Amino acid sequence: MQRKISILAGAAALAAASVSFAQDSVIKVGVVQPQSGECAQWGVPITRGVELWAKEFNEAGGIKDASGNSHQIEVTGYDNACYTAGEELTAFRRAILDDGVEFILQTFTPASRKAIAPLATENKVLTTSYGAGYLSADYPYLIGSVTGSPASYMYLVSYLIEENPDIEKVAIVTADHSFGEAARAFYKAGIAPYTDRVEIVFSDPYDPAMAGDMFSIAGPIASSEPDLIVELGFTPGQQASFVETMQQLGYTGLFASEGWTMNVLT
Repeated sequence: MQRKISILAGAAALAAASVSFAQDSVIKVGVVQPQSGECAQWGVPITRGVELWAKEFNEAGGIKDASGNSHQIEVTGYDNACYTAGEELTAFRRAILDDGVEFILQTFTPASRKAIAPLATENKVLTTSYGAGYLSADYPYLIGSVTGSPASYMYLVSYLIEENPDIEKVAIVTADHSFGEAARAFYKAGIAPYTDRVEIVFSDPYDPAMAGDMFSIAGPIASSEPDLIVELGFTPGQQASFVETMQQLGYTGLFASEGWTMNVLT
């Protein structure tokens, strides 16, 4: 998470250094992230990280533009309701059209980036995104700052299979959205070299709205009797609930994900 924040904040700093502002202006930075609900477990720490970054610059006198003038940084968080494309567009409209935000950090899914690309470009608001999906020369103000995910899932599952030759059955558990679809494809690509001894026994996407009823998601997965579960889409709290539910259903195999931000189970 810290790496994401530093990359995104650094991109804004570089951008600010290359643009000339009025001497008495405040540079407005928007952070479009989940600010409420389950996904706020991701969004709020990122927003707070950007605020800390801005505080450090502001206390040191501000950030300088290409003319050498210093400016204070004003950070505002905007809720995108767990990376929903329509909510993302609403948040961008509010930030750009109502609040005059000049830089925006963090869009997530390719669908979200597609929704906001024309608006960001038409208003010349530099926008950094997590990942490279739906980026185009037609939208020069929309850039990708992190490219390792979801391609990293391919290497994750390949490594686990290589290091655990007893794995014969794999369940792929991903959310039913564009980022989940990409992760599922990369998981399958990572399993492909081992199809002579490994079978994908589950790969149906789940509706994120159903994550409150974890047994409805976990039941079919447990029934497929996997040795390894690879996951993408659960919030930290949902990850913990999923692991606990699978264990209650008798699962004793391995769990894997891009990252674990829940408390360690003992």
